[in-house]
Amino acid sequence: MNKVLASIITYNPDIPLLRKDISSICNQVSGIVIFDNCSSNVNEIEELASEFDNVTVVKNTKNVGLPKNYNRAAKLAIKKGCEWLMILDQDSIMPSNIIERLSEYFNDKKVAIVCPQFRDVNLYSEEEFKKIIPDEDHSLVEQCISSASINRVSIIKELGGFDEKLFIDQVDYDYCRNVREHGYNIIQVNDCIIDHSIGKSRYVKFFGKKLLTYNHSPIRKYYFFRNRIYFARKYHITPFNNIRFFTSLGSHFIALFYEENKKAKIKNALKGIKDGFKL
Repeated sequence: MNKVLASIITYNPDIPLLRKDISSICNQVSGIVIFDNCSSNVNEIEELASEFDNVTVVKNTKNVGLPKNYNRAAKLAIKKGCEWLMILDQDSIMPSNIIERLSEYFNDKKVAIVCPQFRDVNLYSEEEFKKIIPDEDHSLVEQCISSASINRVSIIKELGGFDEKLFIDQVDYDYCRNVREHGYNIIQVNDCIIDHSIGKSRYVKFFGKKLLTYNHSPIRKYYFFRNRIYFARKYHITPFNNIRFFTSLGSHFIALFYEENKKAKIKNALKGIKDGFKL
């Protein structure tokens, strides 16, 4: 099996949940590196890491976001002779066979990313989710979230890595877009499922239509809108060639009015949109 390095980016994590995260994957990979973004409980993270033989911690002196750490992890994977990098959130719990299952697609040199299906536990029950999973063993997809994705490090290097301007939000979809524009594929393995949650997601009704709200913090709303404007400019997306992109962005803005602390979130969203044209 090709060697896989797992990377977890932490910021004030829940330690018991992080322990479950590490325990679920440590025996499936060559090693785990934790990049900590200046957590207040970093000493507890280091104590936890010391309980495992193949876990190391890299401490940042400030919060440098996600993509910079992803790029560091890719360079470390190359240094360690690993062909693949698995990216994990600090609260991701992996199936016991995820590496074995996803590695079935490693031999195709056109595959840049292999990922599982993920069920947003706030939106779907297990039974509801089973009904929408494709019957096929795997699917070619346009994009996937970073968490639980396994990335070919030679392609990360070839494409110049993850865009560090993004800091957080849209980092994964930006890289996926770059991957596809360079002729590589993203494979989603449909019978490999992880439970995940994006914020405190829920649907609300707006004139009879369903809108998805994530209920992220105000600062996250800033990056959500800033980075999508930057993404549109970067890939020359306009209302004339991709109206869905902008209607989706409009829907997310309207959804802010259904969230708590809406005033701060709307203010941050507007600032994000403005700064997205400067980035």
